[in-house]
Amino acid sequence: MDWLYTTEKLVAIASSIVVIVGVVIAWSKQVQKPEKEDASSDILAERFIALFEAHGVHRNQIPGFFGKGISLADVSSPESLLSKLSPELLSDAAELFAVNLEWLQGSIDSPYPTHQFYKQPDEFERFIDELISRGNSLDGYVFNAILPGHVPDEYDAAIVLTEEIGHVNDRPVFRVHICNGWVFRYWKCRGYLAACIATAWRKGVRLIGKQVTSDWLVKFGGGNELIEYDYDVGYLNYPACSTWYADELVECPEKFLYGVDPEQNKFGLQAALGLWLELDNEGYMQMYADGTHTAVRAGYTKALSDLYGP
Repeated sequence: MDWLYTTEKLVAIASSIVVIVGVVIAWSKQVQKPEKEDASSDILAERFIALFEAHGVHRNQIPGFFGKGISLADVSSPESLLSKLSPELLSDAAELFAVNLEWLQGSIDSPYPTHQFYKQPDEFERFIDELISRGNSLDGYVFNAILPGHVPDEYDAAIVLTEEIGHVNDRPVFRVHICNGWVFRYWKCRGYLAACIATAWRKGVRLIGKQVTSDWLVKFGGGNELIEYDYDVGYLNYPACSTWYADELVECPEKFLYGVDPEQNKFGLQAALGLWLELDNEGYMQMYADGTHTAVRAGYTKALSDLYGP
């Protein structure tokens, strides 16, 4: 019967080992869980700091600029900052820089909301009026991408409005508003884009044309990447490859048509000019009240007539 006794002892030992292993595994999971929570919390604090620094407020300047009870000690590390990041404070920071609150909370990857005004110049005008009503200095850019060739239906242009919302040591701090969804080569997009440019200029918001890389425009123009701030020059860092005159895209027929897909039998060019004249009839294409617009319209009428030929 010794062998039976020995077998029972071995079974008892094995059972004890299984219990011990189970306890170790359970303890290990409990230890690892706080680490995951800490990692999530680190993202929250890091995004909060990155939000301010991307728009012109260095981490050490957050207490003086933003306030809300945040001290220099609080911004010294993610751990010390976490206790201050209440839901109300996060909401205030997201509203200040016009970013997605859910991005700041760590639940989505896109910092900026985007606005689309294709075929809606009236909505763009209302949007501009709302921004102007805040009393802040406002300017902006029209970005178009450098592409190796025609990529059908790819969004390759965006209007980005830059709103000055304060200063740190006489250096401006900004928030941005991204108006995307434009296919630069498509005649209909070109017409409505020109109407939005003209509306902005007519209201005193000077837009500058900038050509950028497609990769950058897809990320930033889609709201998926924070802007960068150049502290040496005190302005936002837009990685432009070249500059063009956005007002000429509205007022000069040859610039308006440059790069437009002509399509079959020059339909794209004819339709673009026709849309310009149609939108002008609705009051969207006049940029200045200096008496020059009659000549501008005459130039577009002639350009359309020349395309049709005798």
